[in-house]
Amino acid sequence: MNKADELMIQCWNPDHKGCVQQVCFNLFCQKRRLQCLQCIKNQQHSSHLSDQHQIKDMMDYIQQVQLKCDEIVSMLSSYARLIEDEFTKLKQGILQKYQMPINRLMQLNNSQINIAFDTMLKFQESTKEIKFNIEKQSNEFIKELKKKQTELKLEELNQLYEAEQLYQQGDNLRKSNKCNEALQLLDKSIAINPNNLLALDCKSSCLRKLSQFKEAIIWADKALLLDPKHSHSIYIKARCLYCQQNYAEAIQWTDEGLAIDPEYKNFNDTKVNCLISIEKYNEAMVIIDKVLSIKAEDAKFLKLKGQSLMNLKKYDEALSFCDKALKYDSSDEMIYFIKAECLKNQKKYEQAIVCYNKALQIYPQDQSIINKKGILLNQEKLNVKIFFKKKINESQIIFLRIIFFLFLFQFNLHLILQ
Repeated sequence: MNKADELMIQCWNPDHKGCVQQVCFNLFCQKRRLQCLQCIKNQQHSSHLSDQHQIKDMMDYIQQVQLKCDEIVSMLSSYARLIEDEFTKLKQGILQKYQMPINRLMQLNNSQINIAFDTMLKFQESTKEIKFNIEKQSNEFIKELKKKQTELKLEELNQLYEAEQLYQQGDNLRKSNKCNEALQLLDKSIAINPNNLLALDCKSSCLRKLSQFKEAIIWADKALLLDPKHSHSIYIKARCLYCQQNYAEAIQWTDEGLAIDPEYKNFNDTKVNCLISIEKYNEAMVIIDKVLSIKAEDAKFLKLKGQSLMNLKKYDEALSFCDKALKYDSSDEMIYFIKAECLKNQKKYEQAIVCYNKALQIYPQDQSIINKKGILLNQEKLNVKIFFKKKINESQIIFLRIIFFLFLFQFNLHLILQ
């Protein structure tokens, strides 16, 4: 097995799970050259199929370039040595001619000293032209070398590496929910390499987490200009539209995403949430049931089914699905919230408050849950007041009746005794 066979390069797209299988050799292609099987299916290189080769061909080509590179570097080194030799001769000649120690000068006769001094008097004039020409030609030569460095983009690889490092650091901060810090590094990365799709996508993800939905969509669109079929960028855009309550447009983008990648679960999640928001609960449950038929223990979709059933006022069924969801994920406060709402609607207030409390233990800052709990507690207090007031009124009536009957008894007794 050769090195090309052993080489396993993961696809650049994190949504694709395969390794690179094909490489584009077209000189003018602007798309990503390394493609996994899923990339190949997207047909981004369909206009120049004859330029698509196996990964081993890329390895062979790289080896050929390395050999040619060695030849060019060797040639440049030879020319550099020739130039250096000539400069060495020039420097030594100037030193010998114009830098004469006094002790050596004293060993010369009158005529020799006269010639030496005459030469030194003409030093400025003689070396002025040398200095001018060499400085001019050196500057032109250095300028030409820098031009060639720019044309060959010799610094590009280092810059791309720096941009990639900044992106990786930013992505790690995003995963740690340090989105503001992540954005600073991502901006630096994008400034160096504005065509880094993953950096653009990561920035849109950070902005979404910070609830800056409008800006997140702008950066998702920039990523989609580079790759219109990038699943995660489509998801970010759809999710932000959902958060902006643009449900119809969000559904359009989830449908577009599902057409590209039917197995991308987040599209179904976003679409279901949109359908629930526009009260299309039965349509939502069709999608939910489809997902659960593949993965019955998916807590997120068990929760969503519970939510849909709750909205259809099927509280017992909703509670059953919430309990199933909690078996697989007890850290989602929304499951407890949905359960609390069902119990409240069934007038099981004490159980509802227990579920509200469990939700707030997970996410104490959720104002919606705090408000719902507060309303229920106030309602409970009011119900208690009404209950006791009713009981008090009933007691007063009974007491008055007893007094009345006692009065009648005493009155009748008095009549009998007379």
